Amino acid sequence: LAFYVSKATGESVKINISDITSLSSANRLIKNSLESSVQFAVASGAESKALDMGLVENVHIGLDGKHVYYSPADNTATDTLYEVSTDGSVSDPVEYDTEVDFVWGSLSNGKLVYFKDYDYEDAEGTLYIAKEKVEKNVHDIVVEVKGGEALYLWTDSNGDEGNLCYYDGKEVEEIQDDVSLFDYATTEKGGFIGL
Repeated sequence: LAFYVSKATGESVKINISDITSLSSANRLIKNSLESSVQFAVASGAESKALDMGLVENVHIGLDGKHVYYSPADNTATDTLYEVSTDGSVSDPVEYDTEVDFVWGSLSNGKLVYFKDYDYEDAEGTLYIAKEKVEKNVHDIVVEVKGGEALYLWTDSNGDEGNLCYYDGKEVEEIQDDVSLFDYATTEKGGFIGL
């Protein structure tokens, strides 16, 4: 399974002189034209399929190797995350979720983890796992336990300290507030957090 960006067949960069008002506008027009002249594609075995025109972001291959996720990088306020199945053949993209800002990755159980309402300055947002809202103001996922069915989270962080929480797959419970340093180990029975 592979994904790639290539020049769209027959596409060439064209800019109207009448659209150029300054050097910076010329640079912007050239950049936008170059970005719109590429296509995002996925290959599975010998089959290859172009999925989207332009650049993409949040590209992630699922742990099963049979799903690809991506968002078009079109600078819209609400980013749609698409899913492509590559089980046997490359499917057309289908909408997975909307308003997705940042894809964290997959848990060991294969569930997709991502953020909405993500504040890049504070580096935190609302955590979602496989389309289910988990918790807001999540700064980091500390560690997953029980094969990805449970998580330790760091929430409400000011950059120096935050709340250490445990998510059991259903509810988030605060373990300790004002935590600035933590460590963890994975044991046979799950995870252990040291403060």
